[in-house]
Amino acid sequence: MSASLIALVSGLCSITPLAAQAQTDTSVLEQVPAEASQTTRTFEPAFFTEYAPRNALDMVSRIPGFSISGANQGQRGLGQADQNVLVNGKRFSSKSDSVQDQLRRIPAPDVVRIELVDGNTLDIPGLTGLVANVVYVRRGASAQFRWDLGFRPHNTDPQWYGGEASLTGSSGALDYTLSLSNENNRFGADGETLVYAPDASLAEEQYSRFSGAFDNPKLATNFTYALGRPPRPISILAMAKISITAMRSRPAHPCSAPSASAMPEFARTGRNMKSGAMSSFPSGPVA
Repeated sequence: MSASLIALVSGLCSITPLAAQAQTDTSVLEQVPAEASQTTRTFEPAFFTEYAPRNALDMVSRIPGFSISGANQGQRGLGQADQNVLVNGKRFSSKSDSVQDQLRRIPAPDVVRIELVDGNTLDIPGLTGLVANVVYVRRGASAQFRWDLGFRPHNTDPQWYGGEASLTGSSGALDYTLSLSNENNRFGADGETLVYAPDASLAEEQYSRFSGAFDNPKLATNFTYALGRPPRPISILAMAKISITAMRSRPAHPCSAPSASAMPEFARTGRNMKSGAMSSFPSGPVA
């Protein structure tokens, strides 16, 4: 056997698998099947440095040619099939939060890489097209804070109380995420309403102002504990949400028309509360 052939064989034998190249957490990094490796595009954290990402959502949003789908919260069962984002090779465990909200709680420094994979090559039912697999590991506790506010010059109150505060971290085999958020909005309009008779003559003119508001404060938790070797996670999720809505309408000034009448003034408020919990356990014996 020639020296060049021996060198070629020894070079091929020295190739290290992708999962072994990152020593941080091999149980997390071995997520892409071998047959899918040829169709995988990998984006390392350095690719996103110029965008100064704060979390995984900022990073996924910057992947060229990719957009998040199936992001509505509340999907269950096969309703998750159109979600095209995975974390560590699995679908998100929480079905009460949107994909964006859950990605936002993963700090950017925890992301090892993001893989863009053909969903047909993965052993996950319902996945087709491009799928982003966010590979990350916990690196201690991390807190994030977002404040959403807004103002409009007419008819609405200031929007002060939107945003989210979250804490993620790990302690031994326990991973945890706690989040307190509020989705809120303030809206309104003013203007005239014209009512015409069958002969196209103006029958009535109304002028009114309308305003409304809603707040949806929510507390969400996710605890995952890994048992055995290799680690097999047990997840417990809990959520509590309160929805508060308020709307009011009032005439701005007396109406002027051949048949004038004011829009009736009304005010309405409503509240409802929703809570829930779910858990997932590995099947089979635990070593």
